[in-house]
Amino acid sequence: STQSTWADNSDPLCDGKGCRVGSVPNTQGVVITTSTLLKARGCTPDNVQSSIGQAYFTVVSADLPTFSPVAGVIKTGTEIKIASADAIGMCYTVNGADPACSGISAACISGSKWVSGSSATITITEASTIAVMGCRKGGNSVISRATYTIATPSPEAPPASNSTQSENTQPSQAPVETVIEPPTFIPANGQVLPGSSVSMKSANAHHVCYTTNNLDPICTVEGCWVGVIAGYATISTSTLVKAVACLGTKQSSVSQSVYSISSAASPVFSPNPGSVTVGSKITVSSALADGLCVAFYTNSATATPAACSTEKRGECVTGSWVEGDVTTFTILAKVVVYVQGCLKDGNSEVGQASYTLLGGKAVAQTPTFVAKDKTLTITSSQAQWLCISTIKSSASCADVGCSSGTFVPGSSALMPIADYITAQGCSNAGNSPIVNYPSGDIIANPSQSQVSQDVTGSSPSPSPNSSKPISSDVLTSQETKSVSNPFSSSVVTGTGTGLNAISQSAPTLNKSSSIALTSSWILSALLVLMLSIILH
Repeated sequence: STQSTWADNSDPLCDGKGCRVGSVPNTQGVVITTSTLLKARGCTPDNVQSSIGQAYFTVVSADLPTFSPVAGVIKTGTEIKIASADAIGMCYTVNGADPACSGISAACISGSKWVSGSSATITITEASTIAVMGCRKGGNSVISRATYTIATPSPEAPPASNSTQSENTQPSQAPVETVIEPPTFIPANGQVLPGSSVSMKSANAHHVCYTTNNLDPICTVEGCWVGVIAGYATISTSTLVKAVACLGTKQSSVSQSVYSISSAASPVFSPNPGSVTVGSKITVSSALADGLCVAFYTNSATATPAACSTEKRGECVTGSWVEGDVTTFTILAKVVVYVQGCLKDGNSEVGQASYTLLGGKAVAQTPTFVAKDKTLTITSSQAQWLCISTIKSSASCADVGCSSGTFVPGSSALMPIADYITAQGCSNAGNSPIVNYPSGDIIANPSQSQVSQDVTGSSPSPSPNSSKPISSDVLTSQETKSVSNPFSSSVVTGTGTGLNAISQSAPTLNKSSSIALTSSWILSALLVLMLSIILH
């Protein structure tokens, strides 16, 4: 029978006549020249093969050189013993320069001096830094250094002692064992973002081996028997990292650190939930999130909270996706907002905020028109918002914004004079009559049944089925058929791009010119149409 052997960590295979590709037939032995994992199995001519046997062989390298006496202050002429276990010779310098073994012969290069064997003595007569490398075919040692200074004789030194011990002889000192510093982790254990790098360093190691499978790493001379040789680890999931520092055939004690993946932070709303004026801008953020899922409702009783998709980034199970960790929207009606911060390895808790509208405790008064320098100021006292149109008799309030016309927050607006202008003041307590300009005709006077009795500042629910989030799909951009969007995204700021379903632009009221608006807290602004929504 023969043996199939292999040394690249793959399994050897028999084929009846020898070995398959990658394996090496062997009836003698294997010469080991480097640290190797060797696998072997027995083979018979009829292709019966044994189970695999394996062993790891480490090529011995020279040990880290030691010094006796150790570095420090000595008398002139002191002999320093240098030693490197398992070395066949040593290369050294006395000026601190790096020594180097030849590698092909018992000699030194780079100007260093050769001594045979694993130990030798050097006589020091002046301040010196001795640098030593142990030499061996299987692997040279790491360079070791020791610095010596010469003691200055005392001017009043006592007579020499008659002791049999020579004055130049110092008590023998045992070689100092080199202690390999265990690796330190930067950052230390704790929460990190997915893909974070953790470095592992040791002050006097040749390399570091680490594992993430709870096994203790084991060093070899040039690599790792168990674990991965590297100075850093990439953390993608919650992980226990173990690491050892390696120097020659020795290794440090095991260091370990536990890392968990940070989740997106709980959403924060600003201003805080409560009563706000019409047109207030609400900012919501979730630190560390790479996107937000946002859902709007008019009633929280049967609402489904916003939820990030676990299958695909950029999608929501419930709600609309917003890129980034912050977005801003404008409140135009009573609303309940649900937000979840989305992150691959940990979504945030779902945040909820309810907003109602301030004011609305009095019925909006009939709009008045004041013309000056081709501009027209429209005012409806007690109104929370106005609905304005440049199409005759086509402005009308709705529970949420305007059923026709353009939404204008506040009780006053400024615009260029047009052939026809229609306006209605809107309030939770009751809407004003609809008035035409310049005729001053009153088109409609809302009946008492159309007036909301909710004088606490809350708008009536605009949807008969409020268990579904309010959609912002656009019905039409035409002013006469539009239903005003209660959540304007034209002011979306930060890293977010706005709610996907909400358009970022709107046509002006007049095809040939833009209309400037002002409210009670804004002197002038561009008048734009608010986009439409479908209430699902």
